[in-house]
Amino acid sequence: MGAPEQVIETLTTAVWAEDDTQQVDAALLLGKAQERQGQIEAARRSYGTGLLAAEKLQSRMVELHVQRGLTFLHERDMQEAWQEINRARYLAENMTGTVLEQSGRLEEARSHYQAALALAQESGYLAGVAKSFHNLGNVSSRQRQLDEAIGYYQKSMGVHEQMGNRVGLEIARSGIVAPYLQAARFREAIDESTRALRFFQAMGDSFWIALNASNLAEAQVEAGNYAEAERAAHLVLAEEEPHSHPYALFSLGRIRQAGGRLADAEVALQQARRLAEMNEDRYLLAYCWEELGKVQKAAEKESEAHTSLIQALELFQALNIQEKANGVRALLDALAPK
Repeated sequence: MGAPEQVIETLTTAVWAEDDTQQVDAALLLGKAQERQGQIEAARRSYGTGLLAAEKLQSRMVELHVQRGLTFLHERDMQEAWQEINRARYLAENMTGTVLEQSGRLEEARSHYQAALALAQESGYLAGVAKSFHNLGNVSSRQRQLDEAIGYYQKSMGVHEQMGNRVGLEIARSGIVAPYLQAARFREAIDESTRALRFFQAMGDSFWIALNASNLAEAQVEAGNYAEAERAAHLVLAEEEPHSHPYALFSLGRIRQAGGRLADAEVALQQARRLAEMNEDRYLLAYCWEELGKVQKAAEKESEAHTSLIQALELFQALNIQEKANGVRALLDALAPK
């Protein structure tokens, strides 16, 4: 209803029991309302509170599986006991993998996700199998092991379809777009992101609308469909999902660059860069610095281009994306005096 101040007034004074699942949703709503009011630091604290609550609840899941397993053990039902213990081990491995992935330690994350997959398969936990395939797809995509990433996402989609989980299927479909983009399979990226976008628009889910519209914008840019790309980028910016906004601005920067509007391109890319830094999104930040370097080089700002490309090179090296690091080195060599 456009009244975020009432959300803040209601939720800032609320007290939640430790095991109340609604506190996670409340923290998310409060954080969004605070963002709308420009209270960025308060919003971050609210999101942090929600994350802590979610982590506690997930750790309770581990305890519940352990205790349920013990009841089967007391009755000497060893098969059921093992299944419950493996579910608990799956959750622990998955949580460890997630923390490592978010910390940029991708190879260690892969190891834990593979362990989680094996445990989910052993205990017949199909939701865990689908989630593990998806997580492995994320890691492989970020490491540019593209055929492997596509295969993992397709397996995740297949398991979700087997379970009849349409939402999980469309989330996995959203994930497969990234390796399609990296592999220059733009037609497939456009098709998959369009299908997922339509599904989440029908659901009214702003997070996944923004993510898929962002993917679609990037795919349309790569395919040279700049009018379609701009429409998709503005769809992203219309949603209150700040983590997707820098991706839309990045696409808009590339659209302006392709149209020869270098000053406008640099403005959009600088906005994307600043938001990526705020979000601590080092992956996007590397690409922002690279594109800034290209735009500044085209505008004959060679000193600024050199600074931007050095930043990009350091980030791509830290992320272990050697193919991109090599490309940036070539750009830096082209800046060197003849």
